[in-house]
Amino acid sequence: MADSDTKTSNSLELLPPELQYRILQNIADPKTLLSLIRASPRYLQVFRQRRNIIISQVICNYISPGVLPVALEVLARRRFRGQGLDRAEVGTFVEGFPDTLPETEGEISFETSLELLSFHNLVEEFMEEFAIERLAIITQQLHPKRGLSDDTSLTRTENIRLSRAFYHLELYGLLFSPLPSTQDVSTVTDQSAAFLKSITEGQLESLLCVRLFLVERVTIFLDQVEEDFMEDLVSLGPHPFHQNLSSRWEDSDWFFAEDMHPVLQEAWREHCLTRGLSALKPMFNAASAEARCDLVGDTSFPETTIEKALSLVDDQRKSEPWPRSHTVDDSDSWAKTLSWAWGNKYPHVSNSERGGGIRRWGYIIWDQHRLESLGVYKFSTWEVSKGCLLDLGRSHRKCVQDRAREQSEAWEKEGLLDDWKDEPKGPWHAYYLEE
Repeated sequence: MADSDTKTSNSLELLPPELQYRILQNIADPKTLLSLIRASPRYLQVFRQRRNIIISQVICNYISPGVLPVALEVLARRRFRGQGLDRAEVGTFVEGFPDTLPETEGEISFETSLELLSFHNLVEEFMEEFAIERLAIITQQLHPKRGLSDDTSLTRTENIRLSRAFYHLELYGLLFSPLPSTQDVSTVTDQSAAFLKSITEGQLESLLCVRLFLVERVTIFLDQVEEDFMEDLVSLGPHPFHQNLSSRWEDSDWFFAEDMHPVLQEAWREHCLTRGLSALKPMFNAASAEARCDLVGDTSFPETTIEKALSLVDDQRKSEPWPRSHTVDDSDSWAKTLSWAWGNKYPHVSNSERGGGIRRWGYIIWDQHRLESLGVYKFSTWEVSKGCLLDLGRSHRKCVQDRAREQSEAWEKEGLLDDWKDEPKGPWHAYYLEE
């Protein structure tokens, strides 16, 4: 066997440079390319002669032709994140989407290739976490005695679906991040709903699975921020909870106030998704109260959210027929999965129990072979949905202002705090962390 491998290696070394160049162009991913040019001086020499073309082609192979156009659009718009958007330009882009995506024929510049690779590596980190976590949910629900499967590697179809969903959500955030006061809310809501309707049913459901995955993680972050606040409040010693403030926010901040609970925090979570994966990653990895405090960011009420856009999509679809042409993609039919989940009707895309339960484990991401091996189709949608549903609403969680008030009342009962009065109605300082 070793002799056979040696002969194969030697024969590859002896190929003409033009054929070696073709081999390098057709490598599927950057790691394989790097391994080959490290192992072979001959291939390294060919690579150096045509580096830009080879890297461009390998990146295109790696990201997949079905995802590359939206990846290029995301890359182009990320360079201008935070700058004002021309709503007329966005409207034209959305109206023609996906035909308005960039052409992928021809060579991509070396600099663009490296930027694409850097961001795609971040997307793949999220994809790996999604696959491990979401497959564990459905396996534990349907086969609690089987144990978790080690096979969380994505098939080609699953890879395309999931990566494109992350890119679509990233693009959504770039197009419809929270508005300057000068922009018309109804126009942006209409445009965002039009964008969501412009992608196929399977693609939209994939995006919603990714959205729920990220909202869960933002919720964990927010819960920890609240606990950080309470720990800091107690560390200051007995005091009326609305006094002795060293807030990092202005007096008009309502983030932890009871009068805006839970709607502000729920809208804030949606706003966080528009910040992009590069901003979300450090939030999810923050290991200290100080780091989390710095990463909370803007806490003003967002005028537009993806949930508002989804509600508009649902309203508009009530009178529209089910477009069966939208159920097939990537040579792997979504029809069976969509039919199992929703029958011959449009999916209900805004928040619902059925949608929340099946999207939580990423039902539409997985290919037919995986769904059949899991035995998903043997169960009704409601059976699977109810078992996987997680209530992410904030109404069941006591707001921080109430918790802080109760702490001051407890200090008073213990004789540690005398003669204090509750604060008047209105905005409440949200953070006590001393700077």
